[in-house]
Amino acid sequence: MATASRGRVSVVTSAATQRPGNIEVGWLLAAVGAILVLVSLFLDWFEPGLTGWTVFEALDLFLAATSLAVLAVAARSFGFTVVDQRAGVAAAAVAFVVVVSQLINHPPAATGADVEVGAWLALAGALLMLLGALMSRTGVSLAVVLDNSDRRGPAGGQAGGQGSSPDPPATATSPAPGATEPRTVAMRPEEPR
Repeated sequence: MATASRGRVSVVTSAATQRPGNIEVGWLLAAVGAILVLVSLFLDWFEPGLTGWTVFEALDLFLAATSLAVLAVAARSFGFTVVDQRAGVAAAAVAFVVVVSQLINHPPAATGADVEVGAWLALAGALLMLLGALMSRTGVSLAVVLDNSDRRGPAGGQAGGQGSSPDPPATATSPAPGATEPRTVAMRPEEPR
């Protein structure tokens, strides 16, 4: 488990350390993308005034379903287990392929029409969904830990005092009350005597 601790935020890079309360950065990013795709369906994808809901026959429902599946996987960070993570990755990949294919080969109702902001927003959202889902496969998560250690600074309260090293002093972070997370300790190397 690799942990980088600076101040009060720890980035944990091991999939084995996923606990309730940790926010998986990948699924958070994918959830933002899913929301963008859902919003894009209400905006104009093609001229003149063809929204995602009006221009597609069934792909609009399919894009909405893939976005909801990704949101369901992202909800795992909050204790909900509705959709398997592999299904969320597959849904994100399929949504990206569908959006790209519709930008390359316009639907029949929009043949020859110019692309509008809704289509570009859907492309950005689908890309975020895919990148976030793939990022989740690496096991990257973000854990916010409250730091209750002494805030006096290095060398016993003498900020910038003589003899203080540029390395931060040894600190320990403790989990929030009632949490069972292990403590993260950042220590500076011992100085030779």
